Amino acid sequence: MKINLKIEIERAIYFSKSDNIFDSVVELRKKLELNNIYLLCNASAINVYPSGMQKEFGGTKAYKLQMGKQTTLTDVVDIFDYDSELKIGSVKEQEEFYESWIESLRK
Repeated sequence: MKINLKIEIERAIYFSKSDNIFDSVVELRKKLELNNIYLLCNASAINVYPSGMQKEFGGTKAYKLQMGKQTTLTDVVDIFDYDSELKIGSVKEQEEFYESWIESLRK
């Protein structure tokens, strides 16, 4: 099943399609970033990223990541909620944080 997202901003329409909601939001964010538009939701926070299982179950939940710490159930957030204490960033920043977090667990 493919997840289709559509957003209209000032008469411009943006579409995305993916296998889960999180990845579809990421694709949508990439298109929006070209116009310096950032979604204010947890899915756009640099330290929020889903596990493979969370993606398989639809992708509406993800973990709030902390360097050097394994995630627990208390770290699960809804990707469409907004925590104003989280730093919103680009898809690239989010992917870089995720890779750094993975490395921090190996130390």
